[in-house]
Amino acid sequence: MKIKKIIFFIILGILIISCKTKDTCEINHTGNITIKNLNNNDIIVYVDGAKLGTVNPDKKIIFTKPVGTYLLKITSNLNVKEYQDVKVQECTDTDILADFNE
Repeated sequence: MKIKKIIFFIILGILIISCKTKDTCEINHTGNITIKNLNNNDIIVYVDGAKLGTVNPDKKIIFTKPVGTYLLKITSNLNVKEYQDVKVQECTDTDILADFNE
């Protein structure tokens, strides 16, 4: 009977500890920005003036940033779009559709 109680409390303790495990985004206070390229040409993505990368047509790029507000600039050939105040919230995905065909 004593062994059953000990096993019960060990299992209960493991369950309680595992329920308190936080996601990496909670620990690091980060979120994701996803940019999908809806154009026929490559786009170049800048965040706060720094080049993040190039995205091919019908592809997407996902990047993780600390919680905060960012300036996003997307260029394609001679076209430029700026997204002011892109907010990154903890453990949340922010989706941006880059479409110069509008």
